[in-house]
Amino acid sequence: MSINKFGLFLQSLDEFEKNASLQELRKRLLKSLLTTGVWIGLVLYVIGLTPFVFGKLTIWYPIIYTIIMAWLMAITFIKALSFYTLRVFSLLSFLYIMGILNLFLGGLNAGAALFFLTFTAIFTLLVGIRGGILALASSIIAITIVGIEITQGYVTPSWYYSAIEVSPWIITSLTMILMGALLAISISTLVRSLDEQLRKAVALANDLSLAYEATRRENVYRYQLRHLGDNLDGEDSLQTRLEDGLKLLCHTLDSTGGFIATRQFDRLVVRVSLASVAVGEQFNAIEMSFEDVYKPPAGLADTLTWMAPAYKGDKQLTLIGIGHPKNKHQYSENDLDLLAEAANKVASIVALAEIYSGETVHEKSLHSESSELFTTLDSNPDPQFLKMVEDVLKKLADTITLGQSPLSQELKISGETHIDRGKILREKLVNAIETLRPNGNRPPEPIPHEWENYAVLHDAYVERVANREIMARLYISEGTFNRIRRKALRGVARYLLEKSN
Repeated sequence: MSINKFGLFLQSLDEFEKNASLQELRKRLLKSLLTTGVWIGLVLYVIGLTPFVFGKLTIWYPIIYTIIMAWLMAITFIKALSFYTLRVFSLLSFLYIMGILNLFLGGLNAGAALFFLTFTAIFTLLVGIRGGILALASSIIAITIVGIEITQGYVTPSWYYSAIEVSPWIITSLTMILMGALLAISISTLVRSLDEQLRKAVALANDLSLAYEATRRENVYRYQLRHLGDNLDGEDSLQTRLEDGLKLLCHTLDSTGGFIATRQFDRLVVRVSLASVAVGEQFNAIEMSFEDVYKPPAGLADTLTWMAPAYKGDKQLTLIGIGHPKNKHQYSENDLDLLAEAANKVASIVALAEIYSGETVHEKSLHSESSELFTTLDSNPDPQFLKMVEDVLKKLADTITLGQSPLSQELKISGETHIDRGKILREKLVNAIETLRPNGNRPPEPIPHEWENYAVLHDAYVERVANREIMARLYISEGTFNRIRRKALRGVARYLLEKSN
């Protein structure tokens, strides 16, 4: 999917966040209810005027019906009257008045009960549970007053007597209370559940949008970082690349600033800085020698959050310090992985510059060296695919499980039986791990940095050595071990994808 198309997707997420709210849904529901109410009301209007035609109603009833219908149509179709509050209480008033009119016209009847129950339901749906209770209480009061008027003979229904005794009115009122309460509680529960789901959906939409933006910025950074080594033809060019790289890194991590220091003899000298340690500041290389990203010393903690060393062989060439995050409490594991990759990239660029210093090197040759060295920075395998690779590596010795794994289907491995497919997949995985192996024989412990990726995966999954023992062999901490393992897994996953394509 292209960025432009994905941009449209993001736009729809923004629109979804705007529209997917309980209040917005209430507005849309109200509009539908009003439109439906107009058509139903017209039918009832004709039916309701039939007794007037035959002389069974006074002129006041048609006048009231006509006023109600005219107002209902006005608030439904005239935009100038399309205020939410006005529409809500107009609809509710319509239902309530129609319920009272039905009581006066026919005494106890299903039509009046239906209007009052609908009045309670709509009030709960559009206003809330308190509104529903108020609507139910108002309905009971209306039934009670009209019932007293009819049973005492003050009012005579125009159509028929449904009940002239007190007991049916009491039973009806109690039934209305029970049915209305159940209806209000059910609708309120439904609305709360819907509101919760909408909030989760909006939160998910926000997370997707933020995740895409973070991934986009990271991919842009990785692409530009890869090309920092292009066309290195002098000290000024290296300085410019380092400055650009630091700006990109701080922008991608949303950091307050940072610095890049390079090795000069036994010192690490700050070459470029952005709102951080002053250019020219020097650090003792031995004191700043750690195997992985680490927290800065107390004297630098005010301006820096993490420091990332990078080595070429056993020699530390660079040190990157990164400031505090601007809009979050701490950096994520992915942020720290990116920081470590950036440090290794800068070390490689510095190493290339040192190798070709004072020589006339063809531009294409240096570009080829950089591209070959940093291809892995351009893309990341899908997290789900990475998880599949990790899962099968844990079962590397079990060819039956491997043959039935989703990864064998993803890589389109063919074989007569699932055991055959498992053997083929195991061979592919072992070959992928072997691509991480540097040239030459494996050196004795302590193992150099360039062997770490291979050693971690080979020892853990092929030889099935315990993680603690591998950490002891490499003289690394658990955090560094996990970071190396994640990086090596990405390399294996990329290899499998490239081979399958």
